[in-house]
Amino acid sequence: MKVYIAGPITGLDPAVVAERFDAAEAALWQAGHEPVNPYLLPAPICLYECPPPSDHPTWPPVHRWECWMRACLPAIATCAGIHLLAGWEGSRGAQLEKLIADGLAMEEIHL
Repeated sequence: MKVYIAGPITGLDPAVVAERFDAAEAALWQAGHEPVNPYLLPAPICLYECPPPSDHPTWPPVHRWECWMRACLPAIATCAGIHLLAGWEGSRGAQLEKLIADGLAMEEIHL
């Protein structure tokens, strides 16, 4: 089954986030699922004027939460299941993804 991984990302240490999402991805593969890891999605098409980081003006833009959700929502719609990482309840994005998963009657996958 194709399973979307949902969990907190915004405001957390990127190394810790990557580790958590990568571990969930590996566990889902091992359980016979096809995981969709939103942390690995390509940069979104920005509908806003997202600025580069203030300390590195030549770097790519720092996308807003809304930009990333526009990339994540089509990805979740391709899945039949959702796996919720610990702490998802405190994440605005994961709450939205859970709401969509419930609305689409997606199976909740627990590992």
